[in-house]
Amino acid sequence: MLASAAVRDAERADLPAIAWIPIGSLRRFAPDVGDVSLLAVADADRHTEVLNGFARLSTVASIVSRSTTHITMINERGAITVRVAVPAETGSALVWYTGSRAHISQLQARAGRMGLVFDNGRLVDPSGTALLADTEASLYRHLDLPEIFPELREGGSEIEAAERAELPSLVGVADIRGDLHMHSTWSDGRDSIEQMVLAGQQLGYEYVAITDHSERSLASRQLAAADVPAQRAEIERVRRRVKRIEVLHGIEVDIMPDGSLDFDDEMLAGFDIVLASLHDHSGHDAAMPTERYLRAIRHPLVNVIAHPANRS
Repeated sequence: MLASAAVRDAERADLPAIAWIPIGSLRRFAPDVGDVSLLAVADADRHTEVLNGFARLSTVASIVSRSTTHITMINERGAITVRVAVPAETGSALVWYTGSRAHISQLQARAGRMGLVFDNGRLVDPSGTALLADTEASLYRHLDLPEIFPELREGGSEIEAAERAELPSLVGVADIRGDLHMHSTWSDGRDSIEQMVLAGQQLGYEYVAITDHSERSLASRQLAAADVPAQRAEIERVRRRVKRIEVLHGIEVDIMPDGSLDFDDEMLAGFDIVLASLHDHSGHDAAMPTERYLRAIRHPLVNVIAHPANRS
């Protein structure tokens, strides 16, 4: 959300960037995002204008650091860094700023064996001439590798797999058949059940599950037990109106401190799908949430454990 809000602010300010692209662990969809960073692609003579314009955005509370190639600022949502690159070096900059340190170190070693230098987002030959790479695929081609997609750039065995043409296929939008974790306005969602079902239908989904928060969740709004029959009736009406998509009535039920579930078994048995999760504040030792999750996993009416790392 921080990155998308920053992009919207920059675009509204009409800053002279050709593109704004997430980089770093955010772009790798890493389990833990170390920082929020963007790459602004702009002609070299517009870099200062881009950075100065970003610094002047009304949402900027303070500037942490800046140079001729980056700026790090803080707003009410947190810290964000913007880096700049010219269009002809977009690919090499994206690889440099997206990959984990281990992945980049492996690429540098490979470049060194080929007589090249990969540093600060530029690939340079022995004569000191930059090998331009406007796409990431072209940067990897310079290193005699097929493109390694961002999600794989963690510094494991991805380079060896690329050499053997054994990189795994990634799940894409076309592979997604439905969504089994959706909150409506019955709890802390933004849209009605019908709006969400229609959106799923437009995406080509075969099925969706409406799984609002149970009543003792720490979410901003919850579905009270007394309101479950009314929600079920609304889902039945939507099922009759919206065709060619299966609509499941589910619940995201909270796991209580003793490992029991927020709704009793009689109520849970009436749902098509039951998600169980924690929404506790952090600070617990590992044993306590683990034991609570294990109790929920063993519960015969629980189908799915949601965000098991207690990050909601």
